[in-house]
Amino acid sequence: MRFTSSSLFVAVLLGVAHAAAEEPSRSSKPPPDAVRLRLLGEDLRYGAWSLDAGGGVWVPSASFVPVGVGLTAPAVGAEARLRLGWGLNGYLVAFAEGGFARAGGKTGCVACSTTSVSVGLGIAAHLTQGFAVDPWIAYGAGYRDTLLSVDPQPFAASDAPVHGIDFARVTMGFEHAPVSWLGVGPYLGTNVGVRLFDGVAYADFVAGLRITLGPMGRSAKLTVDSAR
Repeated sequence: MRFTSSSLFVAVLLGVAHAAAEEPSRSSKPPPDAVRLRLLGEDLRYGAWSLDAGGGVWVPSASFVPVGVGLTAPAVGAEARLRLGWGLNGYLVAFAEGGFARAGGKTGCVACSTTSVSVGLGIAAHLTQGFAVDPWIAYGAGYRDTLLSVDPQPFAASDAPVHGIDFARVTMGFEHAPVSWLGVGPYLGTNVGVRLFDGVAYADFVAGLRITLGPMGRSAKLTVDSAR
């Protein structure tokens, strides 16, 4: 009986020692969920450059046209824009952008046209990173030079330049990354500003499609399945 009790006691001690030896090795290996969360939480935009190019519809308000120039309100036109961004962190991107827009006159002034060039700075907030679909919203401000013409001849004497400040340039949209380095998606926005020579406020509406070359979709393959 004494021998049996001693043997049982030694066996229990050996079992406890073996379990204690295995415990560190088990805890040192993170569970699959922890690995997945770490990968999806990596900062994928910080310090990375991106280039956006887009274009679409431009609808300026009547206040783009000063009283006395002899123009009716511009009709619906088209716009193009280019944006160069730099990642501040995984979700914020600072950018500089430029835009070009043009609209023809309405029936009352067929030869009239409105050409607007703008430059500005801003910051964009992205709601996701590491996924192929990326909603975003951006805010900026900048300078605008609008040329109003009543003569089809370029640089005619009747051309009237109008300088303004866009104090609110707001755009939003989402992008889908079909490949790791390319994003494509629609955007909507408005630019609100004030004419410098008389203080009259103006606004416009823009809607279009843009493409993004950069890091937005480079980690699109880091989904729940591929991060296991």
